Amino acid sequence: MKEKKNLTEFMLSLVQTLEDEHRFGSAHVYRSTLHTFTAYWNKRKGRKILMAVRNVFTVSVLREFEEYLRGKLLKMNTISTYMRMLRAVYHRLLKDGEVDYTAGLFNSVYTGTCADVKRALSPADMAKILSVPLPDLGNVAVGTSVSSSLVQDNLQEARCWFSLLFLLRGIPFADLARLRKCDYKDGVVSYCRQKTGRRLTVTVPKEAESLIRTCSDTNPASPYLLSIYFLHL
Repeated sequence: MKEKKNLTEFMLSLVQTLEDEHRFGSAHVYRSTLHTFTAYWNKRKGRKILMAVRNVFTVSVLREFEEYLRGKLLKMNTISTYMRMLRAVYHRLLKDGEVDYTAGLFNSVYTGTCADVKRALSPADMAKILSVPLPDLGNVAVGTSVSSSLVQDNLQEARCWFSLLFLLRGIPFADLARLRKCDYKDGVVSYCRQKTGRRLTVTVPKEAESLIRTCSDTNPASPYLLSIYFLHL
């Protein structure tokens, strides 16, 4: 007879497989689901205890977990994501013969999607932000960050980085901060998403070229393209 699986062991193995396949986004969601469910389980049991998969995948446990998430005031789409991740794990376990089939197991919990309020700025608002004159950053001292010397107004600094994020087609700030000098060549930025590992190539518009020049890290010892302060800590 097979040794009974526990949820932690199974999901961590799945996360490792996804990371080996460079599917970092999926791995992150599964890891987050495991972390949240473990917190619920320990609270439910009053102590840390192994989560045997046959005890986890029951209608009552899934309902309780959903109520736990609602009590945390999580958005419905977040709750749905956790439930869909657990459903995917359940189907994997079912295929491996680690759990029994339960008809309608996830029917009583929310696994749909709902339209959230759009948070995107209007074109007019974007134009206002991008048209605000940015500070003259052309005289950055070697090894000195923009935030500590030239930009007296934090709002101006924020506009500078925001403009680059927008002009480089929505590049995440974490990826912008980690751009290396070798990633920018012949008017093109090529980088790997930190979250997913996917390589992206972006043609740099003239407005962004100007910002990159003025915000560049002029320290020859630094491999980074931009003077974003925390990279020098």
